[in-house]
Amino acid sequence: AGTSVSSKIVLVSGESGIGKSYMVYKAIQTICALETHGANSRIKSRNKILAAKGVCEEKEQKIPFGVFRTILPHIVGEGDQQNSKRTITSESMSSASAQLFTMGRFRSLCEAHGRSEGFATVVGLKIFDLEHDDISLATKDQIKSPKKSDVVDFITEVILRSTVQNKLVLIAIDDVQWMDSMSWKIVQALYEGAHNLLMICVSRPVQNYRLDIDLDFWNELRAEKAERNSPRFQEMHLSALERSDMPKLVSKVLGVRAKDIETEVWDDIFEQCGGMPFFVVELVGELKRRNFFGELPNGKIGWKRDEHGNRLVFDRSSFSSLNGLLLGRLDALGPDARNVLQLCAVLGFEFQLSDL
Repeated sequence: AGTSVSSKIVLVSGESGIGKSYMVYKAIQTICALETHGANSRIKSRNKILAAKGVCEEKEQKIPFGVFRTILPHIVGEGDQQNSKRTITSESMSSASAQLFTMGRFRSLCEAHGRSEGFATVVGLKIFDLEHDDISLATKDQIKSPKKSDVVDFITEVILRSTVQNKLVLIAIDDVQWMDSMSWKIVQALYEGAHNLLMICVSRPVQNYRLDIDLDFWNELRAEKAERNSPRFQEMHLSALERSDMPKLVSKVLGVRAKDIETEVWDDIFEQCGGMPFFVVELVGELKRRNFFGELPNGKIGWKRDEHGNRLVFDRSSFSSLNGLLLGRLDALGPDARNVLQLCAVLGFEFQLSDL
């Protein structure tokens, strides 16, 4: 029960739409569910699993500490909830945690870690975009900005101290091909100094991008993978599905057995989607909603036929890309639903229903 293991990094890579993010999300959800519903489910979740997630954006690639502006408030907020004996669920890392991250809370955090009021003001305002308090309003123009390395040390210290009682900490970072160099520095510091921490980095194929990571650290990770039987750094590359994978996936979406589907269905779907799992799921679901499938005289599920026995053929140009398919679904919504979606887009990646 008291076992402590060194931190690990798993790099999950693959083309856009291959299912990387969903796979990682389901993995974390499963791990958290094991904690909540496993053999020791009667034990409160306090001091057990803590999960945080963040998404890097291309437009923020040159903004220092970009993704940790989301991750740190969540970790601190969850730590506050655990210390107050509030039950943590598998849906941890809600926006409620981030809402507790005010300038006053951040100032107390800096004081607890031996940082000055000036440090709290500058970092709180300029990096974490917190709202002014009386102290910051009075001093914001009189304080020199700290070194970026000092901010790296501070964020790392806060994460380590906030999670010291947790038996497992999961940090998932999506689209790390766009992660800034200072965020990579924090990842490196956590890798070198943390225990019981698993960092899952999700990326498009790394060979197509120039990761803004320290070259020596990257080489160290690759050497770790090559030289050890149980490396602390592992890579997982997801590739497109093969034609032989289509029956199982298509049958799951349609809710029937694979052997009850005509071969031409998954052949056509594979040709249209190129084996991209998310595209397959969305396309089959859309065609099902549009009533393109039906029972054939042989009892199998296939493309519907007209009165002359000719099969209905979907307009391939209307479903030529995943983006086009999703945009088409959005356009089909009523004006009220579209307005709600626009509000959600403004609110951000996560929010509470009450905010909406």
